[in-house]
Amino acid sequence: MSENEEGERTEEALSQSNQGEERTGLAPWLMAISLLVSALLLFMAGFFYHHAALWVGILPGIILGVLLEIWNLSDPNILIKMFSWRDRTFISIFGLIVGVSAFLLYFLYMLGVPMNWGFNNLYFWGIIIGGIIFGIGVSIAGYFPASVWVAIGQGRKEAWWALFGGLVGAFVWTLVYGPFSLGLVKPANYGPVSIALGISNQNAIGAWFVAMIFAAVFIGLWLVVPRFPDEKKGYGILFFSRSPDEGSRSPLTEEDRRRYPHMRKWVEPIVEGDTNKASRLIFILILSFAITITAVIMLRQYFGQSITYSWLAGWPLWFTPHAAESLPYVANMFPTSTNGVFEYMKVVGWAPIVDFGLFLGGILSAIGITKRWMGFKKDIPPVWEKKYGSSYAKRYTAVFWGSFLVLFGARMAGGGLTGHMISGIAQLSASGFLFSGVVFLTALIMTHVLYGKEILGD
Repeated sequence: MSENEEGERTEEALSQSNQGEERTGLAPWLMAISLLVSALLLFMAGFFYHHAALWVGILPGIILGVLLEIWNLSDPNILIKMFSWRDRTFISIFGLIVGVSAFLLYFLYMLGVPMNWGFNNLYFWGIIIGGIIFGIGVSIAGYFPASVWVAIGQGRKEAWWALFGGLVGAFVWTLVYGPFSLGLVKPANYGPVSIALGISNQNAIGAWFVAMIFAAVFIGLWLVVPRFPDEKKGYGILFFSRSPDEGSRSPLTEEDRRRYPHMRKWVEPIVEGDTNKASRLIFILILSFAITITAVIMLRQYFGQSITYSWLAGWPLWFTPHAAESLPYVANMFPTSTNGVFEYMKVVGWAPIVDFGLFLGGILSAIGITKRWMGFKKDIPPVWEKKYGSSYAKRYTAVFWGSFLVLFGARMAGGGLTGHMISGIAQLSASGFLFSGVVFLTALIMTHVLYGKEILGD
């Protein structure tokens, strides 16, 4: 074969490969637009339904479950690195999410759209101590209350231990709430506090202006906070970049590729966010998340998931005679008399339904979108394995007790990731800011204590 013929064949092969890549390149855009359209449909429904049926909660759950699985925030390895400040994806993504959500919520409120506000009570000692316990637990386990459901849907075996530990933690808080509330919940309790409505003296227009200031700060995090410590440009800067190759170093390692051998190639740019196209894709996904959070508050109630654990763990107490009389938490949370399980669920709200949606979203994304399905095979997060070895017994024990602390702390504080850190901050709830600050500071310290700077920096 002549050199010219060989060169022509090589060029033809490269051309076919590039065409295949272009066709593959449409997949993430179609996926992102589909999620955005789904979120917008929920958003539009919020203008007509302000107390949606319980089953509706499964729809936002699926959307958010898919988004969390796409970003792989159900992987404890990623969350531990994020809390160590070695990978700042969480700050950038959720900064933009709560910024857009706050802007939308208070803009619509100014226009007279009814809102199902859910400002958690601001009680200093319970939120501070609960936030510390929560931060320690998430540093050990690497799971949030909501991410556990997505992880189970993703086929992550150790997530079952996180679920069991969380249920026990929520159950123990139910038992000890009475005496603990005297020193942690009732003192220095200022009730539900909205920063925007408080500053504006309940004026809707003034509240929107306050929300715009906070939204600008949150969106600024997305623009200027670099993903890694040795970089200078933030996620948002890449959005406006004209250079297709400008970006950050990849956070994916050979270990990640080994753990997810069948992951679709086009998922990598979304995880990495290392080009202008990837940043724009991520922006669409973030809009989908923010619009869904807004729609949830318009449709029925704020987005909060840790209460599901109390609901599941407290289920046996519902059948226990005189439980409400002897356990104040049961009396506060559950009805003393009902006509059945559906009336029981009406009191709790649609958090359990949303969690089921998160689980379904995790399955849908892991099997049909990212191909990151793990099949419940044994797996140890690399950051844990490097420090503590490959013992599954040791890792599962840590996941159980870490998740125990996460849910015990969340119920003590009256919320966790979704109730305080996402929905709470999006509503500009004072309790959300206090809890988030305590959790991030605690987790930052604990991840470095537990894993060491040299491991987190690998």
